[in-house]
Amino acid sequence: MSEPLERFLEREFKGKDLQKILDLLTEEGAEKVEHLYGVTEEHYKSMGIKTIQTTRIMSALEVSFNLPPQLLEI
Repeated sequence: MSEPLERFLEREFKGKDLQKILDLLTEEGAEKVEHLYGVTEEHYKSMGIKTIQTTRIMSALEVSFNLPPQLLEI
């Protein structure tokens, strides 16, 4: 299932947080949600995304797409 990254992030974040996270992820080449599969906590941290924001992204991926946690931590 392909979903634009912005639409996915809008379910978790609003305003400045949404724009900042979207900008950081797109700078790294993410264009759709599938590009986040395998991105680890360390990757998010190196991009400047805060710990709680990282947890929210990873949890939303798991819940929204019924992904097993091991797919999120390749």
